[in-house]
Amino acid sequence: MCAEETVHSAPLRGQEDAPRFVADDQLGKLARWMRIVGLDTLYVQEIEDRELIRTAVEEERILLTRDTRIAAEPGEAECLFIESDNWIQQLRQILSAYHLKVFPQKLFTRCLLCNSPLSPIGKDDVRERVPPFVFRTQEEFVRCPTCDKIYWQGTHVNHVLEKLKPLL
Repeated sequence: MCAEETVHSAPLRGQEDAPRFVADDQLGKLARWMRIVGLDTLYVQEIEDRELIRTAVEEERILLTRDTRIAAEPGEAECLFIESDNWIQQLRQILSAYHLKVFPQKLFTRCLLCNSPLSPIGKDDVRERVPPFVFRTQEEFVRCPTCDKIYWQGTHVNHVLEKLKPLL
């Protein structure tokens, strides 16, 4: 059976030693926000329950689920049943259950599409890959080595920081 939120007296952990997660298909928004805060979170839509559990076990990931059937029988997978429908409450539950803290320097360090860690890329290397205005106004860029997406710090960063303020 999946664990519900368990709060231990352990100290808060940094994300270097944070657990890795896999989220079921009901938790896409949560998975995206976990990636935004720098947590290694696998998310695959339309995956069979058995395959999801197998992935959690084989990749040593904690299975996050809102599915009561998976929660009732997660097999060998470590599992956390996510109680709320609200992504910020869901994220709070995970941070609390695993004694994790959100660090501003870890924000936007993972690809939002595929979960890979992002790497810096030179401005000249993105000239033809970003809009001209972005190229003129931004100095720093990062690239996903897996899916090749380019990221930069746009105005959305302030909106994200505002939403995450209670967790920072």
